[in-house]
Amino acid sequence: NDILLSGCANNGSINLLMPPDSPRKGTQNDALLLYRQAIEQESLTLYAIAEKMSKGGVESRNRKLQMRTYKNVFLGKDAVSYLVENGYAASRNDAIALGRVLATHLSLFECATKRGKLLEDDTKSFYRWTDDFLNGSKKEKLRKLKTDSDISM
Repeated sequence: NDILLSGCANNGSINLLMPPDSPRKGTQNDALLLYRQAIEQESLTLYAIAEKMSKGGVESRNRKLQMRTYKNVFLGKDAVSYLVENGYAASRNDAIALGRVLATHLSLFECATKRGKLLEDDTKSFYRWTDDFLNGSKKEKLRKLKTDSDISM
């Protein structure tokens, strides 16, 4: 019999993936299911941070840069400050990394001043919450993922 193992970097544990023909005593040993649940929980946590940022945590307003007005944007510096001041990141560098995860992993915001630019800790880069995030479609998608995983357990 072949045994497939999966390592977990968080706590150093090793999970046994049961062969498809073996009887299943429960889902607690299914490393893929546990991994999927951990990713979904992480996504929900990241979404909650972004929701707090957008609901008054980080000021979005019209701003001017080089004779152009950008509507309903926030500063990279303000987002980084919010993440540090509210304990989501230990340092400004950690906050930049977390902000980039929020922007790329969940597509929560994007740079309004330069397409594809990642979060920077400055006053000349403006960012805007994506329409998907503001309209709640990401939240609904995450809820559906959570509901689907609850059903499959």
